[in-house]
This record gives sequence, structure tokens and C-alpha cells, in this order.
Amino acid sequence: MNSDQTEKPRTPLPPLDPDFYSIDGPVQDWTQKFPISMLRIGRILLKHDAEVMNVSAAKISRLMTKHRNELPGEYTALQIREELYKYHGEIRGGGIKIEWAQNLYKPYRTVPHFDFNISRILREEDSGVSEANCEA
Repeated sequence: MNSDQTEKPRTPLPPLDPDFYSIDGPVQDWTQKFPISMLRIGRILLKHDAEVMNVSAAKISRLMTKHRNELPGEYTALQIREELYKYHGEIRGGGIKIEWAQNLYKPYRTVPHFDFNISRILREEDSGVSEANCEA
């Protein structure tokens, strides 16, 4: 190392929050196409609402077709159902949470159908509630 070069102290990076990783930009890893597509559709659905409930896979598929230029991948309702088995009940990222549950209200279906609940994830500083206020 030269004497003119001084080593600057490095500031530690803040810990990576998996709930708020970026869902923008191109997708490099092909395994991330489905969750990024779902989260971007969730962002479109939450444009004016804080939470959207009971969205069907067919409606998500129609939205994917409509907004295909903004998504890394487009999926049919059947493909969405098949991809869900790789995840454990929810997908999180970009400040959005997508949960699903099997719709059991219509018996005699041979193919399982899922209802999706899409909501925003709020940080403590966004909600205006701190732990000190909760204890008082």
C-alpha cells in the first residue's frame, strides 16, 4: 500500500431486510421470476388500497396478461397453482406480503383453488407506533 493512500474506516451496512428487498429491475435468477411477478402484481393491486382479499388465481393470471410488459414472467392460473407448492403459504418482498389458502367453500372440485390476500408490510417508522408508546 502506498503512503499516499489511507484506508478509510468502513461503515457497516444495515442488515438486509427480506421484507423490503427491491422487486424492480431485471430478474437475473430464473427461480425468482414467479415471486417477483406475483409481488409486482400485488403492487399493482395495492395501488389504491392497503389490503386486497380473496383474489383468485384466474384474476391474477388476467392481470399478468394485461401487465405482461412489467413482469419477468406470465403465468396461467394452473401454472400459478403449480408454483405455489414451492412456497410455504406466503411470499414477501418490496414491502408487500402475499398469502394464500385453499378455497374449501366449493366442494366436489378435483383441482384445488386458492384465494390470495395481498397486503402492505409497514415498518415501525411508517406506522407511527413505537414500542415506548405501546407500553404506556
